Amino acid sequence: MRVLVTRPEPDCERTAALLRSSGHEVLLLRLLRIETVKDAKFGAGPWAATLFTSANAIRAIAAHHRFGEIAALPAYVVGQRTLAAAVAAGFAPVISADGDVNDLVRLIASKPPVGNLPLKAPRLRRNRATSSSPWDEGLAADQPQFTPPVKLPLLYCAGEDRAGDLAGALQQLGFRVETVIAYRSAMETNLTPEVRSALEAGAIDAVLHYSARTAAAFVAAVTNAGIRDLSIQVRHLCLSARVAAPLMEAGAQAVEIADEPNEQALFVNIGRA
Repeated sequence: MRVLVTRPEPDCERTAALLRSSGHEVLLLRLLRIETVKDAKFGAGPWAATLFTSANAIRAIAAHHRFGEIAALPAYVVGQRTLAAAVAAGFAPVISADGDVNDLVRLIASKPPVGNLPLKAPRLRRNRATSSSPWDEGLAADQPQFTPPVKLPLLYCAGEDRAGDLAGALQQLGFRVETVIAYRSAMETNLTPEVRSALEAGAIDAVLHYSARTAAAFVAAVTNAGIRDLSIQVRHLCLSARVAAPLMEAGAQAVEIADEPNEQALFVNIGRA
């Protein structure tokens, strides 16, 4: 199949290589330009863990002059691509939610890092003179007293534009979250001559969309080129319903959403007629 990939670099080339290795012909349309915020302002710290919902944020933070302060903190990431980026950058340990922002919230709530229990959790000190507490489970009578760790904030390294409200959802559960803007993404709203010709000729079988912003940029680009009505009839394969929304609002009919919000599931849709 002839597939159009609309991701920014470096993910665009990586995805293209995977598709070509499976025998697909690939065209690239980089609809976002990632700009690292080199002077990103951190708080004073310390933090209990770092949070990432984008590999772009990981790459940006890895180049920051304060990276050494947070590299050894537990890193909670949204999925496998962010996991791979975090490991490559040197974060350890790294824990993946293998899903979306909602899955990441559930992961942190169920497995909070040491030093950051939710405010709603009981803060109890073991006392042999009283009945056992939730913190006593599995402790022998001769073990020392156990005090829950001191609460520290989570450091969310994010983009300027975000899908979902990770910080807000965690704060509702009682966590403290500090957000640092690590990168910005600028939309590109023009088609390359090659992509325009392919769309006009009906020579593209499917377009892959990984974010709502790139989907919106695609709609803007084909509108600017005067081929919106033609282009939205192509198969549009989207990572999630949120990603598909700008296309559906534009009138696209052949919109397909991956069974799971990851690239592997998105690739499965390519072979579905």
